[in-house]
Amino acid sequence: MKQSLFKIIFFSVIVASLSSCVQYEELVYFRKIDKEENARPQFPSDSIQNSGVLRIQKNDVISITVNTFDPELSAPFNLVNSQMAANAGAMGSISPLVSYIIDEKGQIDFPVIGKIDLIGLTINEAKEVIKNKLTVYLKDPVINIRLISFRISILGEANNPGTFIINNDRVTILEALSMAGDLTPYGNRSNILVVREQDGVRQYGELDIQSSEIFKSQYYYLKQGDVVYIEPTENKEAAVRDQLGEYIPWISAGISAITATINLILINR
Repeated sequence: MKQSLFKIIFFSVIVASLSSCVQYEELVYFRKIDKEENARPQFPSDSIQNSGVLRIQKNDVISITVNTFDPELSAPFNLVNSQMAANAGAMGSISPLVSYIIDEKGQIDFPVIGKIDLIGLTINEAKEVIKNKLTVYLKDPVINIRLISFRISILGEANNPGTFIINNDRVTILEALSMAGDLTPYGNRSNILVVREQDGVRQYGELDIQSSEIFKSQYYYLKQGDVVYIEPTENKEAAVRDQLGEYIPWISAGISAITATINLILINR
């Protein structure tokens, strides 16, 4: 009777511990592809169709610098924040330039020139627009534009969630997850939510990084202001609920030892 009781307890603990474990298939990326049994999966080569050109939007913050052979001629077009310039000068660094915010009409107020429409333009297109307007005042001006408000936020089951500023003009979901320290073992890899606000519309996209179809999604390349949410798996709920989870291996070992001892006693009797 005692032997049966301990066996029941032992197997119950084993089943409980296995039910809270994360399965191997849940942790693997890009596993949902056609492949032969026991063969290493191979991804077909295809052209990139959804690279998503970065376009200037309302409330974006950009920096613009104008350069010519004569710095004095381009100086009126490079406004400098006086307070920041004083601090930078004291530290021996280059004076920071004033940034421009794209207003609700999609415009910036540029020195000398005045209002310039930039909404919906790529960085290169915006350079050409400003360059064409400056040719009236300058000869062969060189325009540099940088989007300094490109940031994304990652929430949920990431090892280092937070908000990240992107120094490039594009970033993929895989690069973003890498910045956040990858997913935790309890992150749901088959249903990652991307929240995007663009042109006054909030959009929602779902990504499955266990499938190669992710590369074809319009949300594979993130845009400025995107929020990425990684939901927990059901195993996370079980792990949080089970307060004795960290002690299960020790309990299992103890029960196993007790069961073995009882078996020896019964056999000797």
